[in-house]
Amino acid sequence: MSGTRQQNEHVLLVEGAKSYPEALAAISEFRNAVVTQCQDAVNSQLAEVAKALDVAISRKDVRERRRPERLDTVNGPDGETASLGVVIRNDVQGWRLYYHLNWLNGSDLDVSASCRFLKNPIIAAKVCAALKKAKPKQPYLVEQEDEEVCLTRRIVPDDMAHLSMFFQDLIREWTRLFQCIGGVKRFKASGLKK
Repeated sequence: MSGTRQQNEHVLLVEGAKSYPEALAAISEFRNAVVTQCQDAVNSQLAEVAKALDVAISRKDVRERRRPERLDTVNGPDGETASLGVVIRNDVQGWRLYYHLNWLNGSDLDVSASCRFLKNPIIAAKVCAALKKAKPKQPYLVEQEDEEVCLTRRIVPDDMAHLSMFFQDLIREWTRLFQCIGGVKRFKASGLKK
């Protein structure tokens, strides 16, 4: 082991011994707070979301989503990516809806809403094009990665004091865009169902 690495490990062990239980509690509380704020925002607008998507959704369909799921696992290279929020699964119809706070590259933050069209990147491309044509309001961006279409908005750590407001605004914009394109049922004729 190199001298610098050994020194860094020594400092980590000393500091960790002093604060490990409190750090675990703080991380757990933080994760719960973010998921709860996201879940509350989604539940408060669930009827509007269901109407815009033209699908049936109930509160029992809104599930917590934490990546990594457990604190002892790492998601992404060097633990640089993570997300906290909720998922609404409708695998029978071939889609899943996500609302979450994401960390990218270790420190970049965004709030996002996304729809994953299970095993169907062609439908995702059609939905992405339609959402872009509906013109998302600034500072939102519509992007596609494989079978998932995302609406994202960058935030900074200081914005966390107003996270609930950011989630509510995100959900309103996502809902508005899906109202403009006629929901997900419009795309069934193109093969949305598995």
